[in-house]
Formats: sequence, structure tokens, C-alpha cells
Amino acid sequence: MLGDVVPVQNRSYNVGNYIYGEFTKTMKTQTRVTLGAFDVTSNVVASGNKAGGQFGIEQPAKRVTLAAD
Repeated sequence: MLGDVVPVQNRSYNVGNYIYGEFTKTMKTQTRVTLGAFDVTSNVVASGNKAGGQFGIEQPAKRVTLAAD
């Protein structure tokens, strides 16, 4: 995915791009694991380019779903 970011509140940052990709796998136990990476161009959320990982896990139950990112 690719998106444009337009700052609304903190005007010291500029318009820029946010790109990310994710892979999701659902196991037989209905546990869902998500792995991915992101990149944000400079002056969008910080003075330099930022890149990192995105990770998540979900475990549905009868009445509650537990999730963590």
C-alpha cells in the first residue's frame, strides 16, 4: 500500500509518503499472525526517513478476541 500524508495539527512537518506491506497467515487454531514493514519519507513524522516493522497477533475466542500489535 502507498499513501500520502498531509499534516493537520503539527505544521512543522511536510506532505510526504507512507508505504507498507504486510503478510497475514491464519493457522488451524484460528490464530492470525501479521508481519510487515513500513517506510515513511523524511519530514512527515520526523526529521529523517523512518522505516521499521509491523507485527501483530490475534486469537479469537467465543466472546472476546485478544489482539496485540
